[in-house]
Amino acid sequence: MPDVSAEELLRIIDKLPQTRIAIVGDLVLDRFIYGISTRISREAPVLILKELRCEQAPGGGANTIHNCLTLDIDTYALSVLGKDDAGGELLELLEKGGLKKENSFLPVLDNYATTCKTRILGGLGHSMPQQIVRVDTEQFLTLSREYADKIIGKLHEFLPALDAVIVADYGLGVVSDYLISKLKKLIERSGIKIIVDSRFAMLKFAGFYSITPNITEVEDALKIPPITDLRELESIGKKVLEELRLNSLLITRGKFGMSLVEQNSISHIPCFGSDEVADVTGAGDTVISVFTAALATGANTLTAAVLSNIAGGLVVQKQGTATLTRDELRAGIANWQSN
Repeated sequence: MPDVSAEELLRIIDKLPQTRIAIVGDLVLDRFIYGISTRISREAPVLILKELRCEQAPGGGANTIHNCLTLDIDTYALSVLGKDDAGGELLELLEKGGLKKENSFLPVLDNYATTCKTRILGGLGHSMPQQIVRVDTEQFLTLSREYADKIIGKLHEFLPALDAVIVADYGLGVVSDYLISKLKKLIERSGIKIIVDSRFAMLKFAGFYSITPNITEVEDALKIPPITDLRELESIGKKVLEELRLNSLLITRGKFGMSLVEQNSISHIPCFGSDEVADVTGAGDTVISVFTAALATGANTLTAAVLSNIAGGLVVQKQGTATLTRDELRAGIANWQSN
């Protein structure tokens, strides 16, 4: 167990409202349709669901924004939306969650469809709903240099107020190669900490402060077989850290917790929380939000990782795309301390 005290973690939580974080990346609307399974269709061998309710939540980079907002962080958002119902609904959800208009740059594009991921869940009345199918309405965006420059220009405007920046790269096109090159120049000029969660392209982020991939993303990026040995993981982690010139590399490992790779140390942080996982949707967004926010308060990297591990363990016990409050995180620390 890493040598981090509960008192340190609680002090970080108290400081979160004084932190200012910008999120740049792909925004998604998550839609959940819940139903009860009644019978098999006569038309095809498929379940018939009686719809009970439909819920919507910010997803992708929008979930990272939402996570920061629910933790009382002064949150800034930079991306694009489509001129469609999903885009309007997503913006409404974020503003209801506390995103200030003056802290956002979210232009609406005529030729772009906002990504919407619809999950259909069913079960019997007494059981936990299980996901049956997911339907994605998705259009890859080729972000023009004009809009990339506008995003960077607005980020420059926000920069004097910011403590850190999160890049939420879901591979949908907002985080283009051109935008990445501009972000690298921003780091060189300002020294701002930029922490990255990239679904498919983590190797493009050389020179950034930290990246937070899950272990499958590491394997896919390096085109290697599944990593099953801690020594192998440590060797690969050190290699990635050095080649990408990172300050740290935080690898999430599901039920095995996290591994934090730094220049002179590697820390393995055991999984926190119940074995009863309700839903892993968006857990990585919670992890990067808390990790970055803790760094923004001045915490060291290991302490930030431990707090984000607790947050991730809490959020997977919730159904759907979920977030945490500071009070929930405090309660989680009390349980972590007792164990």
